[in-house]
Amino acid sequence: VRLGHSHIRIGTFQRLRALEQVEESRRLVDYCLAVYHPQAADRAEIADPNDAPALLYEAVVQAVAEMGAAWFAAGFVHGVLNTDNIAITGESFDYGPWRFLERYDPTFTAAYFDHGGLYAYGRQAEALHWNLARFAECLLPLTPVKTLEPIYQSFSDRFDKALVQKTFYRLGLKVEDPEAARVTAHALWAALHEAEPPFERVFFDLAGGARPDRLAESPLAEMYANAPWTAAIEAVRAETPAAHLQGPAAGAFWAQSAPEDMLIDEVESLWSAIDRADDWAPLEAKVARLRAVGAATPPPDGSA
Repeated sequence: VRLGHSHIRIGTFQRLRALEQVEESRRLVDYCLAVYHPQAADRAEIADPNDAPALLYEAVVQAVAEMGAAWFAAGFVHGVLNTDNIAITGESFDYGPWRFLERYDPTFTAAYFDHGGLYAYGRQAEALHWNLARFAECLLPLTPVKTLEPIYQSFSDRFDKALVQKTFYRLGLKVEDPEAARVTAHALWAALHEAEPPFERVFFDLAGGARPDRLAESPLAEMYANAPWTAAIEAVRAETPAAHLQGPAAGAFWAQSAPEDMLIDEVESLWSAIDRADDWAPLEAKVARLRAVGAATPPPDGSA
């Protein structure tokens, strides 16, 4: 049983396009707007708010940009980014041999068969943009290309804005000045690119504004003392800590000496215990620790 909000995917629309079922495509557009994106018209930036295909396309482009930014900020690497794996709700499935990054590495691929790095961590936004181009092709019988083109071109800007938001959420910071936040986020990602450190450790160390004691006690302390980390850390410290990292649960989590991650070796050992000895205790313990992470880092808006 999959837990996504919808199984309607870009590939669903591609099938109708290949079969030249224009009326069925129009009905599916209306259904997706009504059920999955009912607020699309209220947030629309398109010229004609009555253009249902364009409204849906803009909503999906925004949702997919936010999804890709969340992956990037979490260090998540999808295995197979085909159009049949991207839902119109901005969710994905069929991860294939997924991974979370051990170290920051834009070239890292999760799939053993992805020899060319098509779905590498650093190329996932590009792959998602390609998927959205295929979605636009499906809508061309319903609305002109001149309507869809600017929405398609807006993906990079939407992704960048979403990445700033997701980065600040992971750092436990509040976005008060969007442009200053963008500069801070870009400085951090540039530093990560330069040093390629353990991924989760950096966000654990810098959470809430990079406390000097946490940085000094970190195994990465020597790295933090070198450029370009000095500028990145100063930029993080200049931002305002967010309220969502406050409270007893947060205090208990951040008092730990190390972050909680989801690296593949541990995941495989959890399943090995189940497979070999029907021992579910390691998995249950891991789930409890992950829930503690969630309790310590609730979404800033209070949503689930």
